[in-house]
Amino acid sequence: MEPKRILIVDDHQLYTDALSSLFTAQTDEKFEVVGVLHEGGGVINALSRHPAHVLLLDLNLPDQDGLDILPELSRRFPKLKIVIVTMYDHPKFIQESFKNGASGYVLKSSGFDELRKAITEVMQGNRYIGEGLMMFPKETFKPKNGKFDDSFSIKNKLTKREKEILILISQAKSSKEIAEDLFISDQTVSVHRKNIMRKLNVNYSASLIKFAIQNNLIE
Repeated sequence: MEPKRILIVDDHQLYTDALSSLFTAQTDEKFEVVGVLHEGGGVINALSRHPAHVLLLDLNLPDQDGLDILPELSRRFPKLKIVIVTMYDHPKFIQESFKNGASGYVLKSSGFDELRKAITEVMQGNRYIGEGLMMFPKETFKPKNGKFDDSFSIKNKLTKREKEILILISQAKSSKEIAEDLFISDQTVSVHRKNIMRKLNVNYSASLIKFAIQNNLIE
């Protein structure tokens, strides 16, 4: 039987080393780890050189988010099964992952047996959602203890338009200038600005820019 070919993308080397060893040690089922990457930028080239059946992809990568590269991966490799393996359990991230082409979603806190189960399910053409995860939230998305966990969570709290406006705010542009750049009204920019501040729990533009810089929300 042909081994299941696995590509692992995660920025924690100790984790990827352990996961590779677990796959290699399996005797009842054959796995072949065709590659391990610690950034998202080389995934397409790696898959082109070493075709895989399953991609195990973390969401929070140092160079780009897993959510950002999912659509391109799905377009270029339509037969590839992508399983998100991450620490983020909020339904927002689960929904976005499946929307952008993932076949499975598993928490890192799960055991190896569940990851194997996820791989089996997605290779059979099924969708797999890890135990205890919910596709739809029971309540509105709120940061734990009034704070966000990290820059990935913070950034994904904002909409695409809000991210665009945050970048322009960081360039010290006025609402009028932002409106002209984005071809929207001043009033719309003001609404977005208020929403950004509310979501990030800041009250002034200077505090907003400082917060954005400290949390790597702008480049």
